[in-house]
Amino acid sequence: MRALCAALLVMGMWDLAEPTKCGADLPLVANTWAFTAATESAWEAMTAEDAKHPAMDAIEMGATQCEDDQCDGTVGYGGSPDEAGETTLDAMIMDGDTMDMGAVGDLRHVKHALSAARMVLRTTRHSLLTGLQATQFAMDMGMKLDDLSTKASAAQHAAWRADRCQPNFRRDVCPDPARSCGPYSLPRGKVRPMAPGARSGTDQCVDVEELVPPSPPAAATAASSSLTAAAQAATASHGRPPNRTATPFPSPTAHDTIALLAIDRRGSIAAGASTNGAAHKAELGGRHLGH
Repeated sequence: MRALCAALLVMGMWDLAEPTKCGADLPLVANTWAFTAATESAWEAMTAEDAKHPAMDAIEMGATQCEDDQCDGTVGYGGSPDEAGETTLDAMIMDGDTMDMGAVGDLRHVKHALSAARMVLRTTRHSLLTGLQATQFAMDMGMKLDDLSTKASAAQHAAWRADRCQPNFRRDVCPDPARSCGPYSLPRGKVRPMAPGARSGTDQCVDVEELVPPSPPAAATAASSSLTAAAQAATASHGRPPNRTATPFPSPTAHDTIALLAIDRRGSIAAGASTNGAAHKAELGGRHLGH
């Protein structure tokens, strides 16, 4: 019942000045998945006696907890390495009172993406900052730099490269991304027509030598067998291939990350999300949240 009331309040079907009209007990905090430590941190922030913006504080503290805990490998540092093996973060937060929002995308070297997103909301007229500009902004706001990669994420990346970079998000490039790693480029010179049954939109390049993936970096080949096994398991759980129909909803791997909703005693609403995006995403700045 409380969840239903929260949904109706969010959709504006009840006046926020009368949040108890449906019998809902406020304040209320909810988040996706069984990330209970995040829920508890959000609740503590919501109910703190000195809280000036309890709903917004709850979103930030709940997400920060999940970022520190690396929830499910899909939130925070050390998860979902991109094509280059780097973990990058995306986050957003929205104030239901003002309808203002702040977000960061492709954030590098800063662990607390949701806090950076809230800084965007509080201190700029922008809605979204991405890439190294987002990192520089976070530094200017006093946030410290960190290495977002771990031994586990490096091993996951090495295992992916050893499997010819499958799956990936590339298409219509050479070498054939269905069979090889990059670097990729637009087809040049002769290409043969797409073979029957080939993946839609994939040109088959004539130069077969291009199909051999580059050797993994020395650091990756030195990864221990135990780390490689762990990385393969992580890839299986959180690889999130581009073909979403391969993982039927509502399987835990069909979608991911943490989303949070908070409603304070006055009926003020805030919402947010934090993620390390899709594993093996192209190394391109400015992508949207997740995929």
